[in-house]
Amino acid sequence: MKKAQVVILAGGFGTRMSEQFPSVPKPMIPVNSKPILEHIVDECRKYGLLDILIVLHFGAERIKQHFGDGHRFGVALSYYIEEEPLGTGGALIAVQHLVASTYIVLYADVYCDVDFFSLMQFHHTSDSDVSIVIHPNSHPHDSDLVVLNESNRIIDISPHPHKNQRELKNLVNAAMYIFNKSVLKDFKINLKKFDIAQDLFSRLLEMDKYISGYRTVEYLKDMGTPERLASVEIDVKNGLDQSRSIRVKRRAIFLDRDGTINKANGFIKSSDQLELIKGSAHAIKKINKSKYLAICVTNQPVLARGDCDYKMLEKIHNKLEFLLGLQGSYLDKLYFCPHHPDTGFAGEVIELKKECDCRKPKPGMFLEAKSDLNIDLSESWMIGDRTADLAATKYFDGFNALVLTGDGGLDGKYPTRPNLVANNLDDAVNFITGPFENHRLFAKKLCSQLGSKKYIFIGGLVRSGKTTFASLLKSFLCKTGKSAHIIELDQFLLSTRKEEDQLFERYDLESLNTLVDSCQEKLAFKYHDFGFDHVLNEKIDYGVSTVSSEDVIIFEGIISLKLMEQLDIPNISVFVNAHESNRYEWFYDKYKNKSLSNAIVLKLWNQRKSEESETIFEDFAFVSLLFNNEASPK
Repeated sequence: MKKAQVVILAGGFGTRMSEQFPSVPKPMIPVNSKPILEHIVDECRKYGLLDILIVLHFGAERIKQHFGDGHRFGVALSYYIEEEPLGTGGALIAVQHLVASTYIVLYADVYCDVDFFSLMQFHHTSDSDVSIVIHPNSHPHDSDLVVLNESNRIIDISPHPHKNQRELKNLVNAAMYIFNKSVLKDFKINLKKFDIAQDLFSRLLEMDKYISGYRTVEYLKDMGTPERLASVEIDVKNGLDQSRSIRVKRRAIFLDRDGTINKANGFIKSSDQLELIKGSAHAIKKINKSKYLAICVTNQPVLARGDCDYKMLEKIHNKLEFLLGLQGSYLDKLYFCPHHPDTGFAGEVIELKKECDCRKPKPGMFLEAKSDLNIDLSESWMIGDRTADLAATKYFDGFNALVLTGDGGLDGKYPTRPNLVANNLDDAVNFITGPFENHRLFAKKLCSQLGSKKYIFIGGLVRSGKTTFASLLKSFLCKTGKSAHIIELDQFLLSTRKEEDQLFERYDLESLNTLVDSCQEKLAFKYHDFGFDHVLNEKIDYGVSTVSSEDVIIFEGIISLKLMEQLDIPNISVFVNAHESNRYEWFYDKYKNKSLSNAIVLKLWNQRKSEESETIFEDFAFVSLLFNNEASPK
């Protein structure tokens, strides 16, 4: 008989699942109608790991009857049946005479989609005695946490309950290992029944054995409770397990730190200063449940300035992970830039005072993530509160969102038109994981009908999502190879306008007509690109833009469709429609910071609605396309 390449520990009673699955051995509990153990066997076969030993106790005969010798599953199965439970560690010692020189250990209650080839390659390259698969998870408080050194060597394991969890990274033992058989030769422990994680590894560390940590963002989840089983089943149905596979290009939501996840309390120099923004952990939890990875990318000039050292920064980030974990969320990875180009600070670190390729808006951290995690940057988002966060996406053709927490884009250092403006991280994530896909599908439909048309007019009622749709449409057009320009008609709003003014009285129509004439008369021209900040009620200068003869021009604004009627040019027109309750919510958001009472805001809303609705809806019947935007910020 061949020695086992894989040992599957499947002797558990499944006590926590007994009410839902009475008398069913834990390995036979179905995940979407397929026993979890059958899924694990299929994963082994996928990677050519065909010689599998299954350790059994409770329900052994039922399991053996289902799997037999493994022939119908394309593998060769053998069994070791414990007469009495020895614990995972005791079981592993008991089967040493049946295993190959190097073998993988799996648990029969962990649903996984892991590239075993990459795991085995890591183990052999690291030349370690044991490799432990580790990852962040949503419940680090009741998980075993590992401590790594710079070489990915595990130097400590903290079993739960943890004495100092706020000082530990969210790096969880994922219950998947590779062992060299030699490491357990003549292994002695004064316990008959003992655990791999809590007993065996601590003893091996005492013996100075080389244990490496294989960090991954692939899908590994314990399904050993009714709640966790339900979560795994939903994930698998939604394809979440496959979206995190190393075999596919992954999508990420990159997150700035200060002002986006945590409060921007100046330069954060100690962990005591770190405080989450309300709702940010909830937002990251939504990313964790989506097909996106949650990756933090943060400029940390405090290192170059000498305000804190690497050890303190690690404590700050460990506290961040601890606070997120308390609310059931986690970061898949965190990258930071330690550099700062300006000098003249007391205590500055000279070797870190330099221009670099990793400080946002430079793309270094994003490119590192792409290399480490196989990220498709063009399908990824960056969310931040500063213009450097937004400007970074121009280097990799991704999408960006500005949140109005922290600096709210008021730094003005790298003026960049955002694809999305959201009140906070939670609103931004809600859009990306929800309505964004509808925007993508509609934009694809529009692009297929564009042909040689040069002009797109986007109109609709107040606060219906026109600006967001226009910005995303420009990005989608660019991904098809077409250059596009947005002319935000709100840039022509008069600074002297009053809320009680009629619709067209609010605009500088003379300047608008001059720009429109340029669009009609010249195949190529330059124009000054302005946006409009509805929070500050002022223009945003995006600089000079050059339009070529092949470029597409997008006119966006409430009066866009009225403007279209005056121009005899081939075009596509879009009416963006949104539910009135959503529009009122976004209208209210705009005015809530202007110290106006609810009654005054409601009065303004009713006035605007009665005045604009009739005028704007006159255009409804004449547009090329209707986009029903039922849930979209701004």
